[in-house]
Amino acid sequence: FAHLHLYSDQRHTYLIINTTPEDEHFYLEKLKALNPDSPPKLITADVLAKDRVIIYKSGGVQFVTSRILMVDLLAGRVPFDKVAGILVYRAHEVLHGFKESFILRLFREKKKDGIVKAFTDRPLYIVSTGVIGQLQRLLNLLYVRK
Repeated sequence: FAHLHLYSDQRHTYLIINTTPEDEHFYLEKLKALNPDSPPKLITADVLAKDRVIIYKSGGVQFVTSRILMVDLLAGRVPFDKVAGILVYRAHEVLHGFKESFILRLFREKKKDGIVKAFTDRPLYIVSTGVIGQLQRLLNLLYVRK
């Protein structure tokens, strides 16, 4: 969770996607304790669209569901000037879905210099599935350059 503390600066927004409710609870509690002046935010379907815009603009670490973020990106609710990057958890799951890759494509189209970081706890899954080029395919889906 220490890496997320680095992104808790209110001047920039860092969106965290593809987490489980357990991940969110763990990170929210740890980050709140570490930096109570800049607590992370959780954006779910319970948050109204107009309130999500305010939250996106408020900066810091923000956990958001992929479905909500995809809709907000398409609707123009995400202030790209404020969003510095997107962190993708469980990156190995991107190989079997489309939402996260689509989100990153939209993000890259609007913010070419934005940060994209991907994390996985199953690196062997990516390289040992027997499919040649699986790692390169994942990098392409994540729109990670170099």
